Amino acid sequence: ITHGPTHLKQLSAVLPKGVFVWAVGGVGVANLSDWRKAGARAFGIGGELYMPGQSAMETGEKAVKLAREAQMLPT
Repeated sequence: ITHGPTHLKQLSAVLPKGVFVWAVGGVGVANLSDWRKAGARAFGIGGELYMPGQSAMETGEKAVKLAREAQMLPT
């Protein structure tokens, strides 16, 4: 469990080199790049993408925004 990108960056000092870290929970368009800079290499997106009762169109629009942001991330 981490408490944001800053915490993950601190944990990176003690994690074995090459560990593949997923950021899950609290990840979205606004902080995707922060998570990547902190060392996350994969993302689990839930509430940022879909909330109960949301239309399919709104979900699609959110997905497009997330995909565009993800494409901007360094590899």
